[in-house]
Amino acid sequence: MDLIFADGMESPPPEPTLPPFAVRVLSKCAYGPRPGDVAAFNALGGNDDARLDVWLNQQLNPDA
Repeated sequence: MDLIFADGMESPPPEPTLPPFAVRVLSKCAYGPRPGDVAAFNALGGNDDARLDVWLNQQLNPDA
């Protein structure tokens, strides 16, 4: 059912909500987050770029 505003305009579709960045990374680059993985990922840096950089380095250089 389409909702119509009083001025005749249709309401815009709702914006999709994305899961948190950590969940998206762990879902795309691993087998999905396990308990504790999101908290561990979020503790790796001050922003998403830094966390992703550290996490990828850990995955590619596990002995470092």
